[in-house]
Amino acid sequence: MIIPKPRIECGKGWECLYGPIIHLCTIYKATVFQIKEKHGSLKVYTDDIPNWLLDFINKCETVSKHICEQCGQAVNQTSYSWYAKLHDQTNYRLLITKCKKCRKDRIINDEHFNICKITTH
Repeated sequence: MIIPKPRIECGKGWECLYGPIIHLCTIYKATVFQIKEKHGSLKVYTDDIPNWLLDFINKCETVSKHICEQCGQAVNQTSYSWYAKLHDQTNYRLLITKCKKCRKDRIINDEHFNICKITTH
């Protein structure tokens, strides 16, 4: 049986978290469908897995709230709530987990937001 590669839709800074998850799931022949950022933290979608592995994934998702998604440096997520204004002037509140150095990049290119400017509040 060939296990498909998961879709990874988050920054390389979280590779230290999702790398071991992928490795353990491969060993136990569990499928990881998608790994992404959701509401400022890592989110992993899998099929049936043992409870101990689910607990490990939940802990990694919690820890991701304190690691920069882009570079892997420690960060306090609550300090980095950003607001995005779309081309149609609609405001969206986004939680983006980035360190001070990486948050200087204030443009998002995302299929849902197209390209929008981000401002810190």
